[in-house]
Amino acid sequence: MIRPAAADEAPAIAALVEAAYTPWVPIAGRRPAPMDDDFAARVASQQAWVLAENGRLLGVLILEGHQGHLLLVNIAIAPASARGGLGQMLLAFT
Repeated sequence: MIRPAAADEAPAIAALVEAAYTPWVPIAGRRPAPMDDDFAARVASQQAWVLAENGRLLGVLILEGHQGHLLLVNIAIAPASARGGLGQMLLAFT
């Protein structure tokens, strides 16, 4: 189920994003910007959406609302759930 993130989920969102992006750090030579985002602020401003199943976060979507459009800031999938079409599901949600 895709739903708005709850305030207490910000640490879990940060951990999911960290796990999803960590393999890319050596390739990029730096931490990708989404790894250092302020997820508590994203949740508070209603920009964070989560894909959860049985109380477990499988993915996160960060959307910024702008006049006349949405900016997709980040989609991240938990590594254990990667390659199952969940990223496409989150993208289709937008």
